[in-house]
Amino acid sequence: MKQKMTHPISPVNEEEIEGEIEKEHKIFFEIGKQLNEIIVQTLSENVVNSNKDIEKMIKSIVKDIKDTIEPYLTSLQNHAEEYDFLGWINPDRHLVYLTHLNAGLKIYTALTGDDAAQVRQKLNELEGEVYKTLSLMYTLIVSKKSSRLKTIEDIINSSVKVHSNRAIYNTDTIFCKLENVKIENEAIKMLLDRVVEEAKKFREELEKFKSEKVKITSVDDIIAFIKKFSKLLEQSALAAMWTELIYEEDEEFYEELNIQYLLDSAYKGLMFVVKALRGEEIGWFEEENEKRSK
Repeated sequence: MKQKMTHPISPVNEEEIEGEIEKEHKIFFEIGKQLNEIIVQTLSENVVNSNKDIEKMIKSIVKDIKDTIEPYLTSLQNHAEEYDFLGWINPDRHLVYLTHLNAGLKIYTALTGDDAAQVRQKLNELEGEVYKTLSLMYTLIVSKKSSRLKTIEDIINSSVKVHSNRAIYNTDTIFCKLENVKIENEAIKMLLDRVVEEAKKFREELEKFKSEKVKITSVDDIIAFIKKFSKLLEQSALAAMWTELIYEEDEEFYEELNIQYLLDSAYKGLMFVVKALRGEEIGWFEEENEKRSK
């Protein structure tokens, strides 16, 4: 990222930078909320110029995120030796927002036939900023203890299998529950067909993913894993978000169907894989290994 500032931010402290990071998460939450509202309005055909609304919204939010990222990114670079950055790495929080935004745009496109190309371009730009920031944070903690690369590799390979199996079980349970469901409402049938389609894709990708052994030899490998895992989470979010739209069509049928909790559980379960890559979790894993080795 090109830095506009050529000197360290002063004064700087951990609370100040943590405040900037928290501000970023709040901005992400707000854009996700607005996008969901547009999708619901589109489903009920009560929205006009929704593409322009989304494009304007994301363009504004990308600027806000960049303005938020740059100060603490500069602080991280200029004050790397002063602070312990383990507590600042929360990749799961970023992926919650990014995966739901990408899934939401795919649903919008499916409902309208509009590929929202300009919106996707801006969202890709936003993702780039997030991954640059995560890359710098992991670089800082790895530079302080190179053995962390092996620690992160161990965390990934041990957690992927456990949480993938649970997500697969939840998905299979959904297919069993849907076997004898009778639907007359065409709108609900369309939505449920989408749920099944995305859930099947998710399960297929999950099977492939859990069988791969991840090798971490650099920070680039960490970021590559997070990006790849983000796509898996996005697929999970797609199935869950299509199900949520059934609620907008028929609340009673949605309650009788009773599959939302399974999809949400699959998504949240997989999110534990990324939560295990939080800085504080890496630190805890190191401490436990040290205790066992004594």
